[in-house]
Amino acid sequence: MMSQSGTICGVVKASTLAGLILGACSFASGQDAFRFWGAEFDTQVGGGFDSNINGTRDGGTKDGFLTASQSMIFSRQKSLTLLNFKGNVSKTQFFDNSEADFVDGGVELNAAYPEEVDNVTYWKASGFWNRLTHVDLDAGRRIQPAVYGARASGEWLFSPKTGFTGSVRGVTTDRSRDGLSTTRALSLRTGFSHAWRPERRWSAEYGLTLGESDSGAGTDSTHHIIGVRRRGTISPKVSGDAMIGVRSSDFTGANDFSDTGPIVSADLLWAASPQLTARLGIESDYDFTANGSAVVDSVATFNVKRELGNGLRFGATLGRGYSSYKGQSRLADRSDRYWRLGGELEYSFTQRFFVRLSGDLIDSESNIVGNDLNRGIVSLFSGWRY
Repeated sequence: MMSQSGTICGVVKASTLAGLILGACSFASGQDAFRFWGAEFDTQVGGGFDSNINGTRDGGTKDGFLTASQSMIFSRQKSLTLLNFKGNVSKTQFFDNSEADFVDGGVELNAAYPEEVDNVTYWKASGFWNRLTHVDLDAGRRIQPAVYGARASGEWLFSPKTGFTGSVRGVTTDRSRDGLSTTRALSLRTGFSHAWRPERRWSAEYGLTLGESDSGAGTDSTHHIIGVRRRGTISPKVSGDAMIGVRSSDFTGANDFSDTGPIVSADLLWAASPQLTARLGIESDYDFTANGSAVVDSVATFNVKRELGNGLRFGATLGRGYSSYKGQSRLADRSDRYWRLGGELEYSFTQRFFVRLSGDLIDSESNIVGNDLNRGIVSLFSGWRY
């Protein structure tokens, strides 16, 4: 006869064995669940010189800086469904102005089905939060807003050529950290799409955007957009998304005014060769400024990337913008014209290790005396991707 202690010992051994088996099964199933996932990391360290670290309009403060950054992407692979998580963080420290040091970072979750959206029914969605320190041309100084929100879009085809397209997007820009306004915007878009050819789609669309700013007495805005959008292949080497239409905008509250006029947007990619690509972006739209006033921003940006061979890669950016401000008391008739010029040269020692030299210049001219802004940054970074 088995003693009580022997029975207990047997039960313990059996339960331990069962636990080990279940643990092994759980580990194996966990390994199987993650075998379709991959991770990418990017680590960079470097420094440079900034001619106007705070983006002020009175000449600014010059200083050198050091920066370390880390980014990561976790993504599902070998699947029709795109699913990835992105995160990044960076720390910038100045040599002589430690009070200007800052930390930036953000996270983003993206999903889409299928991963390629051309010529089929699809949907995609994302949620994001980030804090990005930058020079605000309206405020005339450096600010660090927190921007967060979500967006979703899709297209449903009820025949090979026709279907419905739509999107919804909500974004909050919180500048309270810098004593400035918090603004919110909700955008809805819907339309009827048609394929002229399998790789070329047209859509007639209507969009509604509702915005608000909590600055002063607060301002609300309503924007209606009607237009025609073209996406897909435009020529054998040009693809992208372009829209032309009419926008009607109304602002009420601290700023009362209405405006109706044409609107054009474009994001076009020219693949001249496997080694040379160029991208043209055009955008014109109303928004709220850092102090809660209304501004219409019109900007065109041209980017070129060139593979030079032997691990060398060159890129250049040229941007031209125009900003017109409404409802800023003595600055009510203010307008700014600005240029953005940038370039970078990167050399990859291997597929993982690289060094990059870059330069950026902002030159903004205002019709208000004393509101011009100039800023130049030169930096050298080294890093590794793994």
